[in-house]
Amino acid sequence: MATPDRDALTARKLPPGGQPLITRHLRAWWVLALGVTLALVFVATDHMWRATGVLSATLVIAAVLRVVLPVEQAGGLVVRRARIDVVLLLLLAGVVAGLGFTLDLTVRP
Repeated sequence: MATPDRDALTARKLPPGGQPLITRHLRAWWVLALGVTLALVFVATDHMWRATGVLSATLVIAAVLRVVLPVEQAGGLVVRRARIDVVLLLLLAGVVAGLGFTLDLTVRP
């Protein structure tokens, strides 16, 4: 039984430039990275509701960018098909907002 040539299989999966599309443009991914970093700064300074708002808003912005930008420019936001990525990002934003804004932050003795 003949095995397919690995170079031929790899060549079919890569675009003409030779690099995967995801690694070419990571600009949209940096929006997500900066938002998560800002949320972590708020967590470190004990501002949990601000961190929740920033992280939820960042996830919603990432979902919007995934819808608006073409695959070549969405870069690191592309994981699966656009619909699945957007639904998962919005679902995660809702879960983060729901859990974060219902935290009981009262100090107990």
